[in-house]
Amino acid sequence: MIIIGYLLFGYFWLHAGLNCVTKNVFLKIFTLRNIQVSEFKYSTNSKNPEDYNIKYQYKVGARTYYNSLKANKSSFIKKVGLNNQIEIIYNEQLPFISYIKEWNQFLFYKFTFVLFSFFLGLIFFGHKLLIKDAKNRYLANHSND
Repeated sequence: MIIIGYLLFGYFWLHAGLNCVTKNVFLKIFTLRNIQVSEFKYSTNSKNPEDYNIKYQYKVGARTYYNSLKANKSSFIKKVGLNNQIEIIYNEQLPFISYIKEWNQFLFYKFTFVLFSFFLGLIFFGHKLLIKDAKNRYLANHSND
């Protein structure tokens, strides 16, 4: 069970950490550039009409990149709007990594990274304490033999 915990929270921690690094949330490591989307589409989610499935594409040099996200309909309209003049920010070294400028989720990335770091730490140190406790109990029970 502990291995599943390590794998699960390790994956989420790595995913959140890579999002923070590639989008310059904590440190300014990569060069980020602004560009207009070349195509923007949205559709309503059939399960929840308040959610949008948003797809956009942009060109960097000769290559076209695609990205998508899910967002609350009213929040997205309020922050970004639904026109075709949407500006995105992409990572110059890794151009497939991008986000919509007005739909900045840096606080979410920071929060998830810290949260998963906390839980991964709990799993790691809890596991160490359980092993130490089990070892001490084993030695206490078998030292009289």
